[in-house]
Amino acid sequence: MVDKGVGVTIVLDCCYSGSTPRNDEVVRFVPYRPEVDEKYPPKAKAAQLDTMKSEQSALRGKRLATLIPNWLANPEGYTILTSSDATERAYDIKFDKSTDGSRHGTLTYFLLTAFDALGGVGGGMHQLHQHVCVRIADHRLYHKTKTQSPVLFGNKAQLFFGLPKPGCSGDIPVTTITDRGTTGFRLHAGAAHGISEGDQFTLRQFRHDVPPADCAPVTAEAISVRGVTSDLRITGANGNAVETGWLATAITRRSLRQFPVRLSIGQAYQAEWRETLQQRLSLAERDEDDMVSASGWSFMVASINDIEYEIRDNRNQPITRFNVVESPERTRQQILSQLQHLASFKLVLDLTNRATDEKTLQFKDTFSVVLKDNKGTPFKPGCKKTGNLHEVCPHPECRLTLTPADKVTLIIKNHASRDEPRLFAHVYAMGSGWEVEEMTKSSGVVLPPLGSDGDGLKATGVFQRPLRFPLKEGQRSCEEALKIFLTRQPTSFITLELPRLGESLPSPVEAEMSGNRGPLWESEDWAALTFQIRVVSEAADMQ
Repeated sequence: MVDKGVGVTIVLDCCYSGSTPRNDEVVRFVPYRPEVDEKYPPKAKAAQLDTMKSEQSALRGKRLATLIPNWLANPEGYTILTSSDATERAYDIKFDKSTDGSRHGTLTYFLLTAFDALGGVGGGMHQLHQHVCVRIADHRLYHKTKTQSPVLFGNKAQLFFGLPKPGCSGDIPVTTITDRGTTGFRLHAGAAHGISEGDQFTLRQFRHDVPPADCAPVTAEAISVRGVTSDLRITGANGNAVETGWLATAITRRSLRQFPVRLSIGQAYQAEWRETLQQRLSLAERDEDDMVSASGWSFMVASINDIEYEIRDNRNQPITRFNVVESPERTRQQILSQLQHLASFKLVLDLTNRATDEKTLQFKDTFSVVLKDNKGTPFKPGCKKTGNLHEVCPHPECRLTLTPADKVTLIIKNHASRDEPRLFAHVYAMGSGWEVEEMTKSSGVVLPPLGSDGDGLKATGVFQRPLRFPLKEGQRSCEEALKIFLTRQPTSFITLELPRLGESLPSPVEAEMSGNRGPLWESEDWAALTFQIRVVSEAADMQ
């Protein structure tokens, strides 16, 4: 169907085992039928928990780092929503406590409540996935042994049966938290997502029948930023109305201000440009008279003539050029939107956990990430000079140089003991077109510790996938990066993703907000590793 251009949506409210009985009345299952096994005998050995290749690689239409494809169909054409990851069970929920009370599939129930709120079946798959994750986690707040984390595979931007989304792509659910009689609000994003204390958000209901214009806005501010979660403080009125499942939209991103903009556009237009830039609260201007700031400027807007502008990097190299074809104000807004895109890219590239406390260092010792070439030679992330694997290295000599024909294998290992928590990995390609794209076409890769038992399957603790780095036609070389985020609890980095510069104007929403998973997952541990890669057209150019 995908090959014929049909958009496919699949919802699986069952366990990865095939949902046969599990000796637990609340586990989703169908009665076992031995005649089915006899009619359809297995043709291959069951896959290990964390080596399900058909779920983790991707076909790529654009020129970016690509996993060697082994999907049955192009993942751009379908979406699969599962009720749990491969290490969990899918449970029923029961609201009537009587013996003969009816049960409901957890994913099905909360998906239907989402459709009820939206006024019908529809919505963006990413928003629906985040919403049901928050509702399920809130419902399971006190059931620590029955964790259930729905997983999204395929095209996360696809719509459920093609109906409109409930809002923009930056609308993410909020969860309310009650502690000792006090209600608070939790943001499932933290330092790992580039969140800073003081970031501002607006909150609204997850409904189609409540237009934003008819609602008094509720504003909130990020406080107590941790590794992968933060707390929200309501700063406006109507905070008592906020409930689990509300949507949040970022207004400001203070972390983007670490990449200041220099204006080199002449005195005649300086005032208009400065006023427009000041309206972008997430962007900062680098005053030419400021001799104190050590970081200098990251990007420059330069006027070529009366009808042309150019954005340059901090090496004074051109990035893109604009012609003034409409009003000057609209041109300024378009340029500033692209500057925000560029700053967002730099933010993702520079993200790393610089904490040196004992707990963080212990977490960093529980995993390893390497790239290996065809000869098995390993290449580590970070800086060769300092030996810091978590450093975002600026040295050209520390880059890995490849040709489009070269195949390298990404290997992530969870070295934790079998009774320790799972590891969650997110793999991103960062291209020379200033794009950031998730590579596995899923909401994350789960790595149980070596030897842990997932309903009869022993985990290897290893995720490995081959990949290549192509070039555009006629391109001789380019600079790329491979970014790996690792956490101990489920989270999403989807709003760190960016299209190619100029393909579409990026939303001012760059933050990822979602609901708190309550005490189910307490670890705030995170790490970000970066491979700097130079791609050249011929092996002879490798130097």
